[in-house]
Amino acid sequence: MLGAMSQPAFFSLVLLLVVSAGWAVLLRWARCPGFSVVGGVAAGLLLGPTILGRVAPDLHDALFAGGLQEQRELRQIVSRQGADRLAAAAAGLAAEPPAEVAEELAAARDRIRDAQWVHQRSQRLLTAVLVAVALAGAATMAVPRGDRAPSIVGTLSIGGWSAALPGGLAWLAARGLWDAEPVDAALVAGAVAIGPWALAAIDRRGADEAEAGGAATMQAAGRCATVLGIGLAAAALYGRHGLAGLLWSMALVGAVVGWLFPAPAPGGRLVAGVRGILRNVIVPAIAATVAIRVDLLKDLALWPVLVIMLLSGDGRWLGAFAGAQILGGRPVVRTMRLVMGSMAAGTTQLAVTAIAVCTWSIGPGLGLALLLGAVLIEVTTPVRQWVGKKIDRGGRN
Repeated sequence: MLGAMSQPAFFSLVLLLVVSAGWAVLLRWARCPGFSVVGGVAAGLLLGPTILGRVAPDLHDALFAGGLQEQRELRQIVSRQGADRLAAAAAGLAAEPPAEVAEELAAARDRIRDAQWVHQRSQRLLTAVLVAVALAGAATMAVPRGDRAPSIVGTLSIGGWSAALPGGLAWLAARGLWDAEPVDAALVAGAVAIGPWALAAIDRRGADEAEAGGAATMQAAGRCATVLGIGLAAAALYGRHGLAGLLWSMALVGAVVGWLFPAPAPGGRLVAGVRGILRNVIVPAIAATVAIRVDLLKDLALWPVLVIMLLSGDGRWLGAFAGAQILGGRPVVRTMRLVMGSMAAGTTQLAVTAIAVCTWSIGPGLGLALLLGAVLIEVTTPVRQWVGKKIDRGGRN
């Protein structure tokens, strides 16, 4: 990868990693909730078309987008065609046929896309590596195996509903409201359906207080939802790119690889170091690889953003709640607290979004909606924890 990489491409990757990590560290120091994802988004908007692309478009294209020379050629073609039309009109001659003009412009735009795809190869590879490492690294935050194994039926019900409800609604919205192609809709559904990255300490404690072995149950249910989300995303990537799409989806299998490792003992320096790298470097860089592909001023669409934000958090929780209640035998208030951790899927949603956006499998508008959904999950973590405490008190009273 490094041997065949040009100097601008290498510099762009270093810049992406350094700026995203710098923003994450700064926001962590400022005690910003969700500093990892928010910092990466800030870096991506700064380096992407939103800011750098407007302030210094040639620099942005040379570093990140690619196709700089091809875009210059397109402008020359447009200028020449305009001059030819004026000259033909002045001489009283017929202008070049519109079909030939359109064909030349289409060929020039195709060359731009081809050049950009080649230029962004190193960024796609970096994104795949970062996603695989981040998902596998969630093993450092796994719930230790307890004496009581989770119920298979309960796990499938909670995990299945927490994936099917938001994922199904996202698919319907993408197809029915936004007229997205089936592959785009499936990738949006897969991103919204995927389970949580890891359960926070308060979610573990609340789940265990809701019922014996509750944290283990929710972790298993989240993994069930993750398998469904990854499967749907892999099928969509295959539909878009064939076998190459399946290869790109292998980065998402990093989550399954992480499950093979035993949960670490608390307090270890190595584990703390890995978690620090994940939160301060890797997750911010993944967020930046998405934000650098979208233009906040052009790609922001109100309804997709609002719907995806709602489904990303409340949709997952409502699905998990329905899956837990449909079996019966659980008090409502305790069930509400049990499934609160199902909403902690900002990083996993971001991972699917990054693969989809960097492989050009979904458009920047849907990518931005999914990105902002992940941001909302991370930023509102303190609110979720506050609600969880209120539910805990209510359940005990």
